[in-house]
Amino acid sequence: MIIRKFHVILHSLLLYLSGYVQSGCVDEAKLVFDNKPYKYSISWNGLLVVYVQNGRLEEARRLFESKVDWELISWNCLMSRYVKRKMLGDARRLFDHILVRDVISWNTMISGYAPDGDLLQARRLFKESPVRDVFTWTTIVFAYVQSGMLDEVRRVFDEIP
Repeated sequence: MIIRKFHVILHSLLLYLSGYVQSGCVDEAKLVFDNKPYKYSISWNGLLVVYVQNGRLEEARRLFESKVDWELISWNCLMSRYVKRKMLGDARRLFDHILVRDVISWNTMISGYAPDGDLLQARRLFKESPVRDVFTWTTIVFAYVQSGMLDEVRRVFDEIP
């Protein structure tokens, strides 16, 4: 019974936060968050998403800095928004502090540097990445195509497993 009640409460909180994301009611989401006596990981992640999805990156950053044990998905969420806003320095600082990165972390940074024309950084991260998926390969190939570096396109294409 207690576990079921816990799941109902978490589900309700998610629905609230999801609605706030969609309607842009950031201040209301913060109120719901502030009024919770105990904040579960899902609460913190939910508020972070509300801030990020509504372009309130300064508040997202402050929230992020106020907690130390974020899940990887949260790091990737904030880093991705920094990349979309061309705030590559901020994205890189987050990336450098992630203890265990996944393919999304690597792809986010590579896809940030590549279209920005910083092929040296994009390629360096590509080479350092311990895991690559189709998105990783496509991003680096497309970056070289856009730059007219067809010899590099061919070289990278030949490396694809």
